[in-house]
Amino acid sequence: MRSYIDEFLSLRCAADVLEAVYPLKRAEKEISESIALITAIRGKCLAEPGEWTVVDACAGNALTGILAAHLLPVARVVAIDKRQSIREGFGRVRNFDYRVQDINDDTFWSTCPRSTIIVASHPCKDLAIKLCEIAATYDWPLAMLPCCISRRELPEWTWALVKENGKYFAWLAYLAVQIEGGFRIDKKCLSPCNGLVTRGLS
Repeated sequence: MRSYIDEFLSLRCAADVLEAVYPLKRAEKEISESIALITAIRGKCLAEPGEWTVVDACAGNALTGILAAHLLPVARVVAIDKRQSIREGFGRVRNFDYRVQDINDDTFWSTCPRSTIIVASHPCKDLAIKLCEIAATYDWPLAMLPCCISRRELPEWTWALVKENGKYFAWLAYLAVQIEGGFRIDKKCLSPCNGLVTRGLS
């Protein structure tokens, strides 16, 4: 089984993607996270080419969004983050837009097309919950790799999961319930927070 890093390096667009998002702080980790998210939404996008707009939420350097723009037959990719992480290479990527905006700003989401897919790499507690709310409200597909959370912030029904499998596993289960979706641990993802929560992608 090929690693996500090998998969990325085999892409013809790999050099262009790296040039667009340079610099990367922890390249192997970030690449594996982004490939995990692209893999999760690939089937949906390929089944309906040209239909979907991908929103890379809490995008940072927008690696996932840039990969989506290169690899998937989507209408457009929009990366959004409240901190400006714009790179010079962004302007050379087709069908891609980077917006400095808070994902809590509902006016952004209300302007997104009906066929929108949300992806997010490591949104923290409040942002992960917000993205679940948005996906459920608009009935949009979602794929995200959420960060961890402390046990005291989880509802009582998750405590048995915390005891058996740890708080991160319980956090994934909690988020999946919020969106009537699913979750799994992606062992190919080189991150300690490698749980993939999805909605509407099966």
